Amino acid sequence: MARSRPNRLEARPARFQDRPGFTMLELLVAVGLLVVIITVALTSINSDMPNTRLKDAARDVFNNIQSAKLGAIKDNSNYAVIFNTAGQSYSVVSGCHQDATGGTVLRTVNLTTTYKGNVAFGDSGHGPVTLTGPPPVPLAQLANLVFRPDGTVLQTGGVYLANIKNGAYAVIVPSLSGGASIFRWKGTAWASY
Repeated sequence: MARSRPNRLEARPARFQDRPGFTMLELLVAVGLLVVIITVALTSINSDMPNTRLKDAARDVFNNIQSAKLGAIKDNSNYAVIFNTAGQSYSVVSGCHQDATGGTVLRTVNLTTTYKGNVAFGDSGHGPVTLTGPPPVPLAQLANLVFRPDGTVLQTGGVYLANIKNGAYAVIVPSLSGGASIFRWKGTAWASY
């Protein structure tokens, strides 16, 4: 009679038979794959963070400009958005004079602390946004915005924001009607956001 080969499970000691679970090798492979996936994800997230913060900063400036315009209409009073380049901050002020003095500061946003040092005033050397139309509106430097009680502005203006990755946004009020626009630097030219 032929000798049968013993079953592998039968050859194992009784304490290992029918025991559910994973082997140490299977666990090490799974943990290793998990570490590689997390490392790749974190690297990708960290490399995009300056651009994400720049986009958030542009949206916040836009929203604060819109808030100042609506506040001026609602309160029938002048509102201003005042940019402080030296302090890397801007403020929304209610009840101010036409020269943006006086009034009550409703909120101040510090770019350095709010966006973890990744965003600052400036256009990264890309030059001014030039809008076509009668007449073209070059915005070479930032300018404070004062909204009248009817929602119009005393002068056009806005601000450039840049980050450490050579990205740039412009948030501007190109006409006296007070409507704000966001533009993004696309590598060779400014484009509407």
